[in-house]
Amino acid sequence: AASKAQPLQAAFASAAAFLVGGAIPFLGTLWPAEVRVPAIWMVSIGGLVVAGAAAAFAAGCGFLRPTLRVVIGGSLAMLVTYGVGSLFGVAGV
Repeated sequence: AASKAQPLQAAFASAAAFLVGGAIPFLGTLWPAEVRVPAIWMVSIGGLVVAGAAAAFAAGCGFLRPTLRVVIGGSLAMLVTYGVGSLFGVAGV
């Protein structure tokens, strides 16, 4: 039997995921200014690895491909965001 959609539960789960996902890169801002941007990148990539591994575990499949997909996609998104920020002079912390 198919289960009914739970929109309120999905909304809270989504909000929690965004809160935790946004807090991970913020941890990189706790480093000194001269290493802050690389620290944010490293912490963010670590979070992507954890997210990819968790998704692979939840799906019951192998670890490597899903984790690489999340890390590569997230890293490309960070590069594009950093590039746009640089273009407008707002890159860096």
